Amino acid sequence: MTKLQRLIKKCMEQNNLNSGTAESFNSALKDLGRWVLTLYTNGKLTFESTAKDNTKLHDNLNIKDFIKEVGDNALKCGYFRRGDKTFFELIALCHKELSEALNEFNEGYHPCYTYYREDSEPKGIPSELADVIIRIFIMCYQYDIDIETVLIEKNEYNNSKFHRDKKH
Repeated sequence: MTKLQRLIKKCMEQNNLNSGTAESFNSALKDLGRWVLTLYTNGKLTFESTAKDNTKLHDNLNIKDFIKEVGDNALKCGYFRRGDKTFFELIALCHKELSEALNEFNEGYHPCYTYYREDSEPKGIPSELADVIIRIFIMCYQYDIDIETVLIEKNEYNNSKFHRDKKH
């Protein structure tokens, strides 16, 4: 068995419920990541692109493009038809995802810990927070909100507010 296989096996064992802590799983993942990086850097591991023409790679995706992708996918998958959910319903769905994140925390999961169901669905607080963001992006898609511009504007305002408040 190669070192890579041993590290993968260790990660898989730590990923099983009741077989370790979030810290031990994260440690196993770090070890695996370091070894994969070493192999890749030394030219002993390569990756072939298997992306089909219709698959989007997210390396250089901006927020506006990602909102469009999320919204288009939600429409395609039947999650909603544009305008069929009220603003109130969309906000409630965001709240639901935040409540699920809180439930994960109350179950004892560390905020950075991700685990996977048998069907490979990522679970945990990071996954629930991602769901919140996806729900918000669907709202931006439905209501044509340019959240990227607003994020920049709010960050600049908050930054200037912080500096103003600090002077007093």
